[in-house]
Amino acid sequence: MASIDQINAFIAVYETKGYSPAAKQLNKSRTTVRELVMTLEDQLALVLFEVDGRKVIPTVDAQKLHFQAKLLQSHLASFNELVDSIHAQEEASFTILYDPMLNPALIVELTAELSQTFPRLKLDWQVDDWNSAMKKVASGEVDFAFMPNKKSSFSAIKIDVKFLGFQSYGFYTSATGLLSENAMIDKLILRQEPQVLHQNIVRNDENVEYMRISANYIAVMNNDELCRTLAKVGWGLVPHCYAKPYVDMGLIKPFTTNLLLNEYKMSIAAYYAPAITRGPVMAHVLNILPELAAKYYS
Repeated sequence: MASIDQINAFIAVYETKGYSPAAKQLNKSRTTVRELVMTLEDQLALVLFEVDGRKVIPTVDAQKLHFQAKLLQSHLASFNELVDSIHAQEEASFTILYDPMLNPALIVELTAELSQTFPRLKLDWQVDDWNSAMKKVASGEVDFAFMPNKKSSFSAIKIDVKFLGFQSYGFYTSATGLLSENAMIDKLILRQEPQVLHQNIVRNDENVEYMRISANYIAVMNNDELCRTLAKVGWGLVPHCYAKPYVDMGLIKPFTTNLLLNEYKMSIAAYYAPAITRGPVMAHVLNILPELAAKYYS
């Protein structure tokens, strides 16, 4: 069966009426083009060209084959375009699951980087909890997950993990509420006042033990709701990166306690399914991840 290189060489020589101009058109050496035509003639058991001085003259058989060769060339080009489009569709979308406490600046920077590097990429960020995210990453349903770092429970699941660093939390309350009147708040008062928590912390049993201090708590859906609730009632442990805009607006304020710790740290990691070969989007994310981690986590 004729190869695509042989077909291209035959058409180029036929249309340019010479091996040298055909070689220039195909960006190959004259010798290579001549050998491609000769091997095609051997396979077909036909003489395709006659040489008259510097002229290369197509034979009658070559004239009969030229039209079909052009069709075959067009079909092969369409075939290659289809293959390329299939590969493009494989990475037309990239889904990242994340814990709602993930630093928003990291989300913005990674989104901008991927959008610039892969303009046609459909990037989908979805909030999820740790257990659900691990199942989806392991099954291949999603590509990536930024979640609290757990050392247990997932060893049996085939997932790679990359430690990013620690996210710092501080104590915050209303800037005008009763708790704001004291710079130092006793731990007994904290245990009596309602603590505002994100739902994912309540679901995440390993984190509840040290992040839920009060016997009473209010579980909210997102960080905006968390901070705006704190402006009205209770107190909460909030990542500094999320609290800052609301502190700047005068809605909430930080405070200290007589607890052993006044700043909590949560370990953050990236989870992704291992693979022998990874697409360019995944490869790019893994390549820039250390720089992002150093920038946004301690």
